Amino acid sequence: MASDVAVEINTRHGYRDMVNNMALARRFGGHLRALGRVAREQDSRVGAGSTDMGDVSHVVPSIHPWLAIVDEGAALCHEHRFAQAAGTDAAVRTAVLAAKAMARTAVELIADASLRAEVSAEWRDRAS
Repeated sequence: MASDVAVEINTRHGYRDMVNNMALARRFGGHLRALGRVAREQDSRVGAGSTDMGDVSHVVPSIHPWLAIVDEGAALCHEHRFAQAAGTDAAVRTAVLAAKAMARTAVELIADASLRAEVSAEWRDRAS
């Protein structure tokens, strides 16, 4: 009131859902396989989470890959055991592997006109 300003608050609950561009996701998965990791397109054991990446995926073609840093059943995200695992050499190796696969995917997207067309077509079809 002293500054003679008005504030308008708009509340939107939660994040938007994640929309993976499968053309990109499958290329990323192929690069993971070439680097020695098995990629899953889906995992029924993983429940719904929330991420602001979902919001991004409604604006541009996106992927949100994740790679395990612990053995199956050893820990879930946001558990102390997971936090401890994140500080291990194995977790760092996984992060480097993910970065390599992402870099290879990015280079392929830049260099391959047919991949760009496939990604764009999937994006257009999803958005319509």
